[in-house]
Amino acid sequence: PLRGDRLIKTQRFINILLVLISLIENLNAEKDDRTNLNGELHSARESAKPNYLKDFTFFGVDLSGQTIIALVVTFVAGRILYNGFSKKTTAVASHILLDDSSEETRKKLEAIKHLIGDDPQKFADMAKTHSKCPSGKSSGGSLGKFSLGSMVPPFEKVVFGQSYKVGIVHGPIETHFGFHLILIHKRDEQRQLVVE
Repeated sequence: PLRGDRLIKTQRFINILLVLISLIENLNAEKDDRTNLNGELHSARESAKPNYLKDFTFFGVDLSGQTIIALVVTFVAGRILYNGFSKKTTAVASHILLDDSSEETRKKLEAIKHLIGDDPQKFADMAKTHSKCPSGKSSGGSLGKFSLGSMVPPFEKVVFGQSYKVGIVHGPIETHFGFHLILIHKRDEQRQLVVE
């Protein structure tokens, strides 16, 4: 079932298709008027039409074969465009998690951030030493590639927010897990969806 924005997008798409069908039918009517000037050509076209262009009725609307072809091409083009622009935003990031929300923990992470600067290797070393997340011990805090919607909102605001630069250590950021330092390695900038 379609919900919310997808339903609205689908309805808009159907409305656009109906407008295109109307325009194509008008063009066909004008073309038929010109063809009527030459009776033999019109007669030959009409006699051959059942072989290659069949008329269909769709929800009470008579559609010519040309219109069906145009409709299919438009639908396919629409799907290609929709799929191209609806891919999920992705990022690659690492973090250091301290699973405590005290002021002391915040200050500890600020001190760690100062030691790291923006050096990815120092970040990985500090994650292995200090992070309470399993990713810290095994892979230097790396979370790998993930998409928008897979992390908690405060974390995503940093990772996908345009005001947070790639290659910079951000934080401390508080979530219900505790405090994080976040290093964004890569972000799909062209599909930026987060509104700050």
